[in-house]
Amino acid sequence: KIRPTAREEYDSLLDFSGKAVLEPWDLSFYQQRAKENLSGHIDESSLWESFSLEACLRGIELVVTEIFDGVECRVSQVDPEASWCEGLWKVSIIEDGTELGTIYLDLFSRENKAQQSAHFVVQCSRNKSEGDFQEAIVVLLCSFSGKRNGGNTLYLFPSEVKTLFHEFGHAIHSVFSSSKYHYLSGTRGG
Repeated sequence: KIRPTAREEYDSLLDFSGKAVLEPWDLSFYQQRAKENLSGHIDESSLWESFSLEACLRGIELVVTEIFDGVECRVSQVDPEASWCEGLWKVSIIEDGTELGTIYLDLFSRENKAQQSAHFVVQCSRNKSEGDFQEAIVVLLCSFSGKRNGGNTLYLFPSEVKTLFHEFGHAIHSVFSSSKYHYLSGTRGG
């Protein structure tokens, strides 16, 4: 599904580089140079109203369902009475009626919260015994600004959107990875 887009991006990077062929060791160098070239023309502060939190969460649902055939992604807000903070979101990943895992999104900065972006595996997905599966529980922790435009809608800056999707990629890896041994599950080896 993504091969045509990947080819288009590669060809664009090849044009940018001015080389006839890009070797594997050239890719990260020219990707960074192309980003620097673009970022000089983009004022991030003027784009934040383009990325509402709800639109970004719909984007996550779309990416998951488009990339993984037969997988359902349900995003819902967690009741504040049942969570450790206000504004917590829950992403359920379901395949063939079976819940593979849950990803909790703790996205916004607050007092006494770590100022970082990371995913933490609370419980890894693994095959416990024949026919017995342990679903993953993952927390995606970020410290976004949560800018508002005067109403109740929360917005993300473009760099926060990039971080959200990047960290969600790690989290989804942890959900889809399963192993007999928990220490090989997720980004640790699965």
